[in-house]
Amino acid sequence: MPKTSASAKAGEISREGLLSSPWPGFTVPRYTQVPDEVFDVLMPILTEAEFKCLCYICRRTFGFRKEADAISLSQMSAGIRTREGKVVDRGTGLSRASVKNALSFLVKAGIVHVRKRMSEEGEYETNIYSLRILPPDNPGASHNPTPSNPPPVGYNLAHPGSKSSQVVGQIVADPGLKSSGRVGQNLPPQQIDKDTVNNNTTAPVVVSLAKTKTALRKSLADLGVSPVVAGRLLTNHGTEAIARVLEYALYKLGHGWKPTESLPAWIVSAITQGWEVPSWFRTADETKADSAAQTQAEQERHRRLDEDRKQEEAEMMKQRARTLRSLQVTKGTALLWTKVNQWLQEKNLWRPALTTAMLSRVGTRRALVLCGYPFSLEMVRQSADAIRQALAALTGKDVNVEVRLEDRLFSTK
Repeated sequence: MPKTSASAKAGEISREGLLSSPWPGFTVPRYTQVPDEVFDVLMPILTEAEFKCLCYICRRTFGFRKEADAISLSQMSAGIRTREGKVVDRGTGLSRASVKNALSFLVKAGIVHVRKRMSEEGEYETNIYSLRILPPDNPGASHNPTPSNPPPVGYNLAHPGSKSSQVVGQIVADPGLKSSGRVGQNLPPQQIDKDTVNNNTTAPVVVSLAKTKTALRKSLADLGVSPVVAGRLLTNHGTEAIARVLEYALYKLGHGWKPTESLPAWIVSAITQGWEVPSWFRTADETKADSAAQTQAEQERHRRLDEDRKQEEAEMMKQRARTLRSLQVTKGTALLWTKVNQWLQEKNLWRPALTTAMLSRVGTRRALVLCGYPFSLEMVRQSADAIRQALAALTGKDVNVEVRLEDRLFSTK
């Protein structure tokens, strides 16, 4: 049987037909990449409708080497046809209501991101869907990082089945904007923090703009946005959102980026359409705040660890005191045993097994050492001669050392 494309099969195969004419076979897989977690983690958790919609989004995005795609409810339900009527795919086979409910859960669960695209008339068009992908570990590397979700501001998305002549994600220029000529010529130097690298070239710009309306109006003007449009932006949108878009734009410009249209149009569209700046992007102020928060968290962690250590040591000391009283070991004998261990360490005669033992008493001819565990009894006995030397050096008495098993030595009662 000759090979057929997936789209051709989509137009021919039916469920009833599979019973009379078996599946002809899969083509060699080389197109759609799907994250392992879709099958290993989410498949047993999601409903059939949710899993179908998730797989369809994977197909329309990763299957066409894109991070996001504009997909309508009707496309996700019944599939996509070209203008000539050719079947591209048959969708999920779900009703529009089922698709809507499934997408609602996927978005609320953070599995899928949805962005609304605006037309030139300001109306919402087809939603743009993408999977939530972890941000890159090193966003400042020289290679192009995988965009975090939703796609970074101004990321152009192509959709082969779109009926609109406008490319999905294309920026719509505001008619009230004027060209500013060469980009970035009038940026106030006090607003830019620059670091000089070893090769005497200027590092990418990292900015921290003032969040007042007056300062932002001036920054918008420096980037070519007309006063009228700048005033409308400041009236309708928060200063924090505007400042973050501007800071990200300046960061991109510092990397040599150039938008496909005018910079002012890009800025206005990013603000008015609520484009999200990638989560990995940090301004100078945010980096400083992150560092302070990390330092405070580390100090708090060390404080808690120190408290835990002190509490555990206090409990162990209480337990040891109870044990020594039950065995009638005096404080002087316990202190002598500590000195014995120190002497052995200085002479390189100490061994870890001695931590399971305790000096019970010292007479004129004999010293008794108690061992708390059977497994270490023989090893402590092998150190008896070393203990005898330590006692002779510390007390002036040459005594025989007897080692005896005593299970009460490490009793918790």
